[in-house]
Amino acid sequence: MGDEMNNENLTEAIKTIQMYKTSSSNISSVGYSKENKILKVIFSNGGCYIYFGIPEFVWKELCEAQSKGKYLRENITRNKTIKYMKLN
Repeated sequence: MGDEMNNENLTEAIKTIQMYKTSSSNISSVGYSKENKILKVIFSNGGCYIYFGIPEFVWKELCEAQSKGKYLRENITRNKTIKYMKLN
């Protein structure tokens, strides 16, 4: 993310992320802010998480992955260096 964002800027960045429906059984929709390197994931169970510092190539690989849930788990959620926040 580079410079730390304040809460107001972070809230605005999250609001403006365009979300895309998926055919995944685990993930309802995903979105990405290239400018802020923020990935937003809404799970089928209603949980919503944002992940910080996500490179654009990871976003593209996630979109192209046959199993989005598996890709997310293996490349993002298991990566202990990636910071995240639960929104609800």
